[in-house]
Amino acid sequence: MKKNVLIRAGISVLIIFFLIRKVNFYEIINVLREIRPAYYILFLIPFYLVILLSSLGIYYFLRSEKIKFREVYKFKMISRSFSLFFPGQFGDFTLVPLLKNKNIPMGKSLAAQSINKIISLCVLMIFASYGLFIYFGKNKFIEYLFYFFVLMVIVFLLISSPVSRRFIRKYILRKYASLFSGFYTNFRYYLQHDKKALLFNFVSLSLWIISTSFIIMILINSFGYNLNLLTITSIQSIGSLSSFLPISLSGAGVRESIVVYLLYLAGTQPSVTTSILLVFLAISYLNSGIVMLIYSKEFSLEKVKKMLQS
Repeated sequence: MKKNVLIRAGISVLIIFFLIRKVNFYEIINVLREIRPAYYILFLIPFYLVILLSSLGIYYFLRSEKIKFREVYKFKMISRSFSLFFPGQFGDFTLVPLLKNKNIPMGKSLAAQSINKIISLCVLMIFASYGLFIYFGKNKFIEYLFYFFVLMVIVFLLISSPVSRRFIRKYILRKYASLFSGFYTNFRYYLQHDKKALLFNFVSLSLWIISTSFIIMILINSFGYNLNLLTITSIQSIGSLSSFLPISLSGAGVRESIVVYLLYLAGTQPSVTTSILLVFLAISYLNSGIVMLIYSKEFSLEKVKKMLQS
């Protein structure tokens, strides 16, 4: 696990290094000097906004359980901090053993987190569609939609098929299989009978990508550009989709490079976009480090592993 994280961290650093080198380090420094001090407050918002809106979605799924929202928010903040050090978006699933502390069945919390991630993918794909069509052309747009549809079909087949579930229990989960009992039952119940939770998650995740894009739009347009919210949201969604690929730590480097390139096609100087995105990235990791430091005595990755075993 440590070796895997180090490899992904190395990939992230290399991609960011080449991005900075390609754009020009001194141009980035000059852009950072031009950002108004008051605007730096905006950089703090996305990290806590995604935690808040995602926590609301998970809490709504678990509303029948005896757990307070502030507890879900706390655990989500910890799992979000962990996730920045995992490939792709896998770190977000550390929320499941954390919720076990409040006697939430792991099968139920895993079902809620899984649906939350699936809805997140769908929301991002909807908003990304405009950018995929404009910047990649009609044929590539249809091709990407087809790949996404196939991916969703595969995911639902793996979850719904008794054969695949048996395989996962026997060869992947093994001794931990009993901990996740009830996953499929809760997953199916949420999809078939809890339409309010599905809609609530869809709306909250849509608010997240729109709000984050709005902040990025304000920062970019403060340099004299006139980009609209639809353009920024579609490009930001494409970048966020790339973070699901387990190439680097939480998509760091890959996401920024894609967004910089697409915003360049939209007419924005790479030095401006790179500077803004790198500040967002640095603040996210800084906040993550602070959160893990605050809760280090209470929770750590080693303690999360022990939770699975208890």
